[in-house]
Amino acid sequence: MTIIIDDQTPESIAARIFNNKPAPIKSYEILPDLDDNYDDIDEDIDIFTYAFEILATIFMEGLMIAKSHNFKIAALTLADIEQLSPWFESFGYTIRAYDDIVDKFYDKPTSHYARVIFRSNPNDYHIFDNIDTDKAYHFLINGQYRQIHDISQIELVIYKPATTHDHNEHCYTIRFKQLE
Repeated sequence: MTIIIDDQTPESIAARIFNNKPAPIKSYEILPDLDDNYDDIDEDIDIFTYAFEILATIFMEGLMIAKSHNFKIAALTLADIEQLSPWFESFGYTIRAYDDIVDKFYDKPTSHYARVIFRSNPNDYHIFDNIDTDKAYHFLINGQYRQIHDISQIELVIYKPATTHDHNEHCYTIRFKQLE
């Protein structure tokens, strides 16, 4: 049985999905509220990026729920990211995540779509002074991003600074791949 989720925000979709046990693979169908006249949408709108933004928001909200809203970037692991896969599979996607050890992430050129910043990151918290949000995270869109017409190649990155327990800086790269 397929449950269609429409006319909701990505945040409410995440709450509905992640506050329950994972449903069977492809048991949900998410229908974004594009427009009643979808055929008339401006050709400049990139549907792949739009869908990626929805998935990225559901991912981040799911991560906040999974970590009981007590999220600290310093404690994030690749396993935390990968643990969300069963919920994503319930609406037909899998999470592909990679952990790269980096030096000076902020100087590294990259082709990602967006980077997630966190209030709990000592390198990012000051940015929240200029952002009207009460969330623990925010997306920074990469001004150099170029449209990719393959959702599985669009990337979200999370930078984790070195800590006293882990002296390495990490760059988690997240992609979403539609299940066959």
